Amino acid sequence: MGATKSLTYENGMGTTYSIRRDVIDEFEAFLEDIGVRDYGVITGDSYVTAWAKDTIDNYAYQYYNDSVVTGISYDHTTGQLTVSFGGYVNLYNFDDLVEDIINVARNTNYTGVQTSELVYLMQQYDKFVGDYVDEKPVETDEWGDLLASLVQAPTEDEFRTSAAYKKYTGRADDLVEAYEEASSSVAVTNAERAMYTFVTNYQSEYRVAEKADTSALYSALDNTYFNAKWAQVGEVYGGVNGDADGKLGSTYESDSDYSNAWALYPAADYTGANTGSEPGVTKGVTLVNDSYYWFYNVYTLAYNIYTDAQFTSVADLAASALNDAVDALTPTYNAYASEILGAEEQNDELTALVEGDYTTSMWANKTKISNYITDRVSADEIGHTGSRNAATIAKETVKLMGWQKNQTVISKADITSVKTAKSNAEAALEALRNDEDNYNAAQANALEKAIDDCDYIIDIYDGDYSKSKDTQSINGVYSATTGDKDQILKSDITDATQAVEDAINFSNIIMGWSQ
Repeated sequence: MGATKSLTYENGMGTTYSIRRDVIDEFEAFLEDIGVRDYGVITGDSYVTAWAKDTIDNYAYQYYNDSVVTGISYDHTTGQLTVSFGGYVNLYNFDDLVEDIINVARNTNYTGVQTSELVYLMQQYDKFVGDYVDEKPVETDEWGDLLASLVQAPTEDEFRTSAAYKKYTGRADDLVEAYEEASSSVAVTNAERAMYTFVTNYQSEYRVAEKADTSALYSALDNTYFNAKWAQVGEVYGGVNGDADGKLGSTYESDSDYSNAWALYPAADYTGANTGSEPGVTKGVTLVNDSYYWFYNVYTLAYNIYTDAQFTSVADLAASALNDAVDALTPTYNAYASEILGAEEQNDELTALVEGDYTTSMWANKTKISNYITDRVSADEIGHTGSRNAATIAKETVKLMGWQKNQTVISKADITSVKTAKSNAEAALEALRNDEDNYNAAQANALEKAIDDCDYIIDIYDGDYSKSKDTQSINGVYSATTGDKDQILKSDITDATQAVEDAINFSNIIMGWSQ
């Protein structure tokens, strides 16, 4: 067949190729079967799978080792015969064959390729694989099993119509079947990559009955770093792409809100031999241990599911997988006792605080770091970097909780109640001093102290307590014209009014005085 003339065969020869159409179809199927081609991509080098560049690594060669004779020499003087053995001698040039296959695969129009070349490549590959080359055994794994369970998670009641459910399950069954029936290691990898893409990028055609509840998944993601909007972190997880201490950005410590994340599980604590990522995950990790390698891949999967969440069942399953991965994290080297003690001492200051005094978000941050120290650091489950970070985070959290912006608002009604309590205490004290028969010095002292406590709160609120730069501030900023409202807490109001009531009734006071 001429190289420049197009012929039409009864088997369907194309008009733009000088090779047989049935051979092209067979070669296309051959490329997909061995994992060189990918579905849905139609141009140039991108038509070849990323795996194709590492094709050789997917095989073990029977004749590619140090048992191969590479040289023989004979010494005529001594009669000594010397046999040399070489390592990694490629006798059959299998890598060159695979390289030729990949190069043809890149040639999407088969320009300059003949029928005989395609047939030869397929025959030679089959001969080598069948007679000389052992393929790696096909093995499904934990990653693929997780993806398959996510693909199959949605139930019929989550879809708007039964037709949408059937359409979804049809696609889901195909994906899982391709994974479970994969006949080669590359087929497993391709199936996993396809499932990952599916669960992280749903099509609008799968119409759902209602918006997915992602609260559990949000919480699971949020519990991996401290006091930052999770969307600011994304796949740039602080434990991986941050600095050595697992902190994002060059100004990770913000005086006001920690706008950059601190990783509670920084990669520096989980060093090991694992490098790369699971199929589907585009960004990998470098030299981490098994527990962190798994955690990072599950974290990335969970994050990408969150960004396109349509099914509550999938979001909940992803949250459960991430929580399990976090629980299983094991540092390569545990923290020193002094590092654990440092975190615990800082946490002691947090445990003395009262929930009602603070905003919901600030209390949640306090609870997160406090629980992290109690449950993980104190249990010696966190490494050096994480434990040291925990102590710093706890210290800075105490400072942040001293700012008015993070505290429950003190209203005029609260101050009015303090002023009323003060007036009642002053009236009671005056009556007590005028009652010579029932006067009691202990009760008088209690009333005087209660009045002083009320005055302290009122003066701070009115801005009359101090003009000192060290004590006069709002949210850490000095102002001589405003009250130091950072120093007033909701519980101070409650304690002051209760102290007045106790002093007037005197029952609680006299009990303490008697002791």
